[in-house]
Amino acid sequence: SPYSIEMLNYWQSLRTGTGIPTTESFFDRAPTPIAPYLIVFERIDSDLIVRLIGTQLDERWGGDMTGKSWLRQNPHLKTANVLFNFNTIHDYPCGACALGGFVTNNGRNLSVETISFQLRCAMAALRA
Repeated sequence: SPYSIEMLNYWQSLRTGTGIPTTESFFDRAPTPIAPYLIVFERIDSDLIVRLIGTQLDERWGGDMTGKSWLRQNPHLKTANVLFNFNTIHDYPCGACALGGFVTNNGRNLSVETISFQLRCAMAALRA
């Protein structure tokens, strides 16, 4: 989609030095139309903690998930598959784009597009 292309171009424009943009550089100029649909995870051991969630996702999913475990909040997810995909993006500085669909409880067919990139935390040493 045009949003995914915009996101890819933006992420690539930030790649300098190590090749992985920092969270600070990413959020300094994140494309405004995409911001309500962003979700940022931090990998801690075998879990994904939500660090930021856009307003549109927050409203759709019924509450602020910041600081909560993504995997525990979504027990229907195949944890091993989610972690494998997340770890692949983390271990090999790359991105991933996925197209999928699902049927809601009301019988609506929805298409979903996700695009994932790695960000480097420049402040990691201070958090340890």
